[in-house]
Amino acid sequence: MRETVLSATILALALMGDALLYVVLPVHAADFGVDIGLIGVLLSANRIVRIFGYGAVVAVGERLGARRLSLLAAAAAAATTLTYGLGSGFPQLLAGRLGWGLAFAALNLTSLVYAASVKEDVGKSVGLASAIRQSGPTIALGAGAALVPVAGPQGIFVLLGCLTLVAVPLAFALPRIQARAARQTRSLFPKPGRLDLLYFAVTLSVDGIFAITLALLLSDLVSVESAVLSAGLVLALKGLVQVALSPVGGSLADRFGAQRLMSLILVLLIAGLALVAVSADRWPVLLILGMAVVSAARAVLQILILAVAARRHPEDSMRSFSVLATWGDIGAAVGPLIAGFLFLNVSALGLYLGMAGAIAAAALFDRLNRHKD
Repeated sequence: MRETVLSATILALALMGDALLYVVLPVHAADFGVDIGLIGVLLSANRIVRIFGYGAVVAVGERLGARRLSLLAAAAAAATTLTYGLGSGFPQLLAGRLGWGLAFAALNLTSLVYAASVKEDVGKSVGLASAIRQSGPTIALGAGAALVPVAGPQGIFVLLGCLTLVAVPLAFALPRIQARAARQTRSLFPKPGRLDLLYFAVTLSVDGIFAITLALLLSDLVSVESAVLSAGLVLALKGLVQVALSPVGGSLADRFGAQRLMSLILVLLIAGLALVAVSADRWPVLLILGMAVVSAARAVLQILILAVAARRHPEDSMRSFSVLATWGDIGAAVGPLIAGFLFLNVSALGLYLGMAGAIAAAALFDRLNRHKD
């Protein structure tokens, strides 16, 4: 498990600056020399470049190997975090966000490849990696946010950038793993498999539409302040569950089967969405309960989907993880774009039952045809 811990720690360090930027930049846009109207562009640029860049990152990884790719990406992550602290203005910050997007794509893939390389306990390894990875943003959002008044809105990113530099010597300590050369032709949008379509349905519905609309749903039943607080707590639950239960969930996947547990958690996720649908506009307590179930199930599902992918494609994990991540990012990017329109034009009952139905259909399609992957 040593390689799992090392690679996940590298990613956790790299994620700290990105996580804190989502909190600091909207409030202190002027300190960064950015118009507030451009904040959304900066915060979404990293995801957009990942959608189009995963194929190129895999090609580099297949050529250099996971260790050298991790080393380059760790250095790039530190440099881009320092950019937030030392740069000013939209062009410089945009360059940093684009560079971070590619660095994250590389570290995300190598972390998963190292976790999947532990063949006998792949579920436990992926779960442990997920828990360690989530610890970085959790620390940054806690301690980092508290230090902003002391270090300043840009100074805190200089500190985090220097801390991220610790990831570089950690990358030197990683073992060498050479990814298998790709057999298929690369494209901007790789053809999704059945598991990729399921992940797309989950990220579109939960990471996109659900995350954007849950505060809006609550605002119809409680005060705006309570709605924002409740929504924040529901979303924070995902991170807490991921840190606390990822290793346990991974171990259970090894013992009872990742596919079987994934199916069980999908049923729980669908039930949570259905509970949100029927309790919206009526019962605040049940509504929050349904939202909490969705958030917790989504956190556990992240580990199980990765474990299933590792089990199905043990000899080509880097490419299979890249396709999965690409379609996950597409779903998470499209979801917020359509969330507002859907919320205004579709009833909460219809919207959330539709999301539950889409995930159920994708899960059934995957289950009935998984032997063809």
